[in-house]
Amino acid sequence: MNKKKMILTSLASVAILGAGFVTSSPTFVRAEEAPVASQSKAEKDYDAAKKDAKNAKKAVEDAQKALDDAKAAQKKYDEDQKKTEKKAAAVKKIDEEHQAANLKSQQALVEFLAAQREGNPKKKKAAQAKLEEAEKAEKEKKKEFDKAQAVVVPEATELAETKKKADEAKVKEPELTKKLEEAKAKSEEAEKKATEAKQKVDAEHAKEVVPQAKIAELENEVQKLEKDLKEIDESDSEDYVKEGLRAPLQSELDAKQAKLSKLEELSDKIDELDAEIAKLEKNVEDFKNSNGEQAEQYRAAAEEDLAAKQAELEKTEADLKKAVDEPETPAPAPAPAPAPAPAPTPEAPAPAPAPAPKPAPAPKPAPAPKPAPAPAPAPAPKPEKPAEKPAPAPAPAPAPKPEKPAEKPAPAPKPETPKTGWKQENGMWYFYNTDGSMATGWLQNNGSWYYLNANGAMATGWAKVNGLWYYLNSNGAMATGWLQYNDSWYYLNTNGAMATGWLEYNGSWYYLNANGAMATGWLEYNGSWYYLNSNGAMATGWLQNNGSWYYLNANGAMATGWAKVNGLWYYLNSNGAMATGWLQYNDSWYYLNTNGAMATGWLEYNGSWYYLNANGAMATGWLEYNGSWYYLNSNGAMATGWAKVNGSWYYLNANGAMATGWAKVNGSWYYLNANGSMATGWVKDGDTWYYLEASGAMKASQWFKVSDKWYYVNGLGALAVNTTVDGYTVNENGEWV
Repeated sequence: MNKKKMILTSLASVAILGAGFVTSSPTFVRAEEAPVASQSKAEKDYDAAKKDAKNAKKAVEDAQKALDDAKAAQKKYDEDQKKTEKKAAAVKKIDEEHQAANLKSQQALVEFLAAQREGNPKKKKAAQAKLEEAEKAEKEKKKEFDKAQAVVVPEATELAETKKKADEAKVKEPELTKKLEEAKAKSEEAEKKATEAKQKVDAEHAKEVVPQAKIAELENEVQKLEKDLKEIDESDSEDYVKEGLRAPLQSELDAKQAKLSKLEELSDKIDELDAEIAKLEKNVEDFKNSNGEQAEQYRAAAEEDLAAKQAELEKTEADLKKAVDEPETPAPAPAPAPAPAPAPTPEAPAPAPAPAPKPAPAPKPAPAPKPAPAPAPAPAPKPEKPAEKPAPAPAPAPAPKPEKPAEKPAPAPKPETPKTGWKQENGMWYFYNTDGSMATGWLQNNGSWYYLNANGAMATGWAKVNGLWYYLNSNGAMATGWLQYNDSWYYLNTNGAMATGWLEYNGSWYYLNANGAMATGWLEYNGSWYYLNSNGAMATGWLQNNGSWYYLNANGAMATGWAKVNGLWYYLNSNGAMATGWLQYNDSWYYLNTNGAMATGWLEYNGSWYYLNANGAMATGWLEYNGSWYYLNSNGAMATGWAKVNGSWYYLNANGAMATGWAKVNGSWYYLNANGSMATGWVKDGDTWYYLEASGAMKASQWFKVSDKWYYVNGLGALAVNTTVDGYTVNENGEWV
């Protein structure tokens, strides 16, 4: 009998009332010697289905993240485009106003210079007031212009790249949406298959229990009948008395053995068919994956054989179920023993002798068996001459009467009352049935189950019966439920058998090791890790252990990699420990806060600022944020001060925002173009020209030579035009003439 049937037989046998088992004395073994159960095909299919469901769920999460990233790319481009258009419109409007103000300022300057040359103080004063007002208005517009220019928008190349990504994302969005829906459908299908696989496991177990329980019951009854027959054979009773006792028991034994043989034959055949089917299924799969010339032919033949075996298995299982329900056919009653030959008759005819006594019937259970009555003696022979009336045969008595009357003998002593119930002998407890026989095997008494060894002694402690472990308390009663033994906890099922593997109890899951001991701490099972709390209950959700945090999914399996919990993303290392701080993943860097949640947006770390995109990846290079541009170095740290990027210099303010327009740095003035790059050489700001050295610093209050021509800039850096400086005249281009 295979292990599966052995286990089910043992489970079923416990439930048989009054069943007697013949087994060895209790054996105390180390925990690791306890049996380890293997999985059936249905159980393996169930585990595979659960794994598929887990992978399908992960695929849904990945597909959702890809779709979210695609939508984020489109949103970024839309926002960048709107900002660029808004800035362009604002700069154009303010620039026109600035140019008009600058023109008025220049005109006021011309009037002031004319009044100054005339030497008319009154006109000069009026012209000066007008000039100051015009310059003030021009400066206000200049500030507005600078402010508009300072609004950071992506450069054309970057905006083009963003648009490219957005366009690609928009094209991919239907495909990603489809993949997400497919992933969800596959996940639902995988969950459905897992449920169906579990139902098959449950059905398989339920289907096997009844036949195996009946086999176990018959085995126990056969053992009991064989024991009873042996006791009859070894008794001191007369042979005819033994025969009378044996006949009904032998008939019952023959009927039960016949049914037992039939059930075992069908059960063994089912096991053989299961093995053959498993082998054929493997052959079919191998042929499917084979590229041989005759692989298809072999596969078809194997599938045909498989279908035949499966049909045969179904029929055999039906036959077994039918055989279980069939009543036991009693053996035919034994023929009565022949009557003894009559006593020899005298010459004169005599009446027929009294018939021989019939065998005594089998005694009914009683406190003690009564002795069988003595047979009636044959009638006395007739005299030669017929008598008026033959003397009747004497009545049965403990001893035949002599010819002459004698004193009445003393009655035979009564047999001792047999032992019944529990008896303690030599420090051990035994149980005697009502007929005085000593019980062995399983015994139900007063609502509790006990196990009596082959010598009848009551077992206590651990006992292995038919491959299963049971625990008998110090009073011998079989334990059920939770049991603490040698600092370990065990669970005994309602039938008393020690549980192993996963156990659901009061809404919590527990794991019992192969030796039955309840697991605590970390457990590896089917390639996944689980954590059992100190009370043995399987943990789910967040768990802190040895200073690290772990996340256990709803099914208890430890998560690794990215996990989204309550809307936040966390990363669990390969050992399951929650990551914090910097993490490099797929060539990108991420930052996990002290609580493990993935950071997004601005982050200050060790005195430097970093920016984490919406997907958590650390940004490098140029970043547009709230209308300003920032530059993140290759290590992600936000730059401040001067930064050289792609051959151009940029100035980042103390808050990291890229400067545009005029900027005073270390006492010198610099001009940053609208894209933030530092200007050199001639720069026209409004109607005024300025000259910036190669270092970017603006020249002021000095003559300088450019391309063999001399120019002069005043203290504000403005190029002098149409005027005389230091006795030298400069034309409208500012050139000294």
